[in-house]
Amino acid sequence: MLDNLFYSVDYKAKNYTRQEGVTAFQNEVRTPISLYFSVLEDFLHVNVSENVYMTQVSYGNDSNDGSSGQYFNNYHTILLIPISPKGMMIFFILCI
Repeated sequence: MLDNLFYSVDYKAKNYTRQEGVTAFQNEVRTPISLYFSVLEDFLHVNVSENVYMTQVSYGNDSNDGSSGQYFNNYHTILLIPISPKGMMIFFILCI
């Protein structure tokens, strides 16, 4: 079962600077986790995914007031791929 488990972690940092006004530093993390398996004697392939997105932004200006914001998003995806007897694939995607 673990051979069909796929995951990754994507980290990104962005620095927004200006000569005058507000500056920002942003941290982002994306983590998709997917489980892929076949059912009904390989007639139906199923991919179930859990996707997590997090970001944190620190704002500043010349006075360094130090305000910040955070955002968290989590969503699920189910992908159904039926295989016809002739080997043709049809995709159905369900996002929750």
